[in-house]
Amino acid sequence: MPMPHSYFSNEPMVLAHRGASAYAPDHTFEAMRIALEQGADAIEADVHLSRDGHPVLHHGGDLSENTEGSGPIGRYTLSELRDFDAGYRFSPDGGATFPYRGSGLRVLTLAEALEAFPETRFNLDIKERRAAGPTRRLIDERGAGGRVLLAAWYSWQRAPAIRNWPGPRSATLDQMLTFIVLHWTRTDVLWGKRVDALQVPERHWGLRVVTPRLVERAHQLGMRVHVWTVDDETDMDRLLEWGVDGIVTKRPDTAVKARERFLVK
Repeated sequence: MPMPHSYFSNEPMVLAHRGASAYAPDHTFEAMRIALEQGADAIEADVHLSRDGHPVLHHGGDLSENTEGSGPIGRYTLSELRDFDAGYRFSPDGGATFPYRGSGLRVLTLAEALEAFPETRFNLDIKERRAAGPTRRLIDERGAGGRVLLAAWYSWQRAPAIRNWPGPRSATLDQMLTFIVLHWTRTDVLWGKRVDALQVPERHWGLRVVTPRLVERAHQLGMRVHVWTVDDETDMDRLLEWGVDGIVTKRPDTAVKARERFLVK
């Protein structure tokens, strides 16, 4: 592979899936704080846009996922989003307790996350096209381009604001699926995209995606391989042996230990 961007230092990386979301409500300050305390190298987060144009960190974009509210993020202004409890639905024991309900956690903006964690790397997955421009402008304004790996849930070609993104980028959904099909049909020689990281699930639609051969071929084509979402220690050990470059996990502490075991072999 070519010399890596500085973003990819300390490989194999541990990327905290929406923060340490096994231990605290996802996309909150607390989840991010715990992830960094546990040794995560980067925070993986999803970006949507509020009605008044603020990039907001949230997974599916509907408030019913994690708050007492409902409806899409884009229906609400940032001021209105502040009224919802981002810890309302988090229950690590299947609904027996809700330890963060009423604790003051709020829906987090990208600006707040970049400011609160000024040295932290972020893996940002832009979930809706209208969020691309505001997200790019915010990153540029904060001078954070060197610590952001951009991904998107749609084609780069449909988002002029990030089409020419100079920093590290992950494969979009369409690129990921294209590479997998090319690889399965042994025609991946046709792959010609400028992609720094191939972020894929170990299995998709019941089919195995990640194999030692896929990792090797991705490396030959200049791509790092990050696998999501991996929370089992045995799975982490196996994937690291296969040569993956990053583990995306809700349990950064477990992944850090797996990496330590791998590196001392």
